[in-house]
Amino acid sequence: MLSRGQKVSRILGRYDDDKSVVEIYKVLEPVFYKKLNKLRPSERVFCFLGAFKFLTETKGFDGFYKDESGNYSYEIYEALETIGASQYKALFYESMKVYEGIVPKAQEERTLFITKHQDDCTKLWTPLETKFKKIDENFDKLLIDYVRANLLEFR
Repeated sequence: MLSRGQKVSRILGRYDDDKSVVEIYKVLEPVFYKKLNKLRPSERVFCFLGAFKFLTETKGFDGFYKDESGNYSYEIYEALETIGASQYKALFYESMKVYEGIVPKAQEERTLFITKHQDDCTKLWTPLETKFKKIDENFDKLLIDYVRANLLEFR
């Protein structure tokens, strides 16, 4: 049986950047949601950012913050810095302002806040989501470059 690192290495050799992100996430996702502490730091960075990318692209910031992945907002912010995604990081920071700078760790608290302040959230997040779709940084390339630079941490 292949290790996660071997699977990731094969994926990198087989697919382009965006398909690689999807396939690597499929390899790591089961561990990410069940045993996060079993992942190495570079694997966590990848998973945090994979979840962030998928949720914000499909469900917007509202969906992201309502999801379990929103529990890791601060880790995601740091991970965006780690891979050099400065434009995404700036937009994400702006999205956090709806919580007045302190994003609740508990999913229920975030969801309740969004429900109570739906108009304010929509007013802030809608233009950010439009900007998000127009960013000229290549998120997938940044993420795959990070994986390649840290491949030995993927076990």
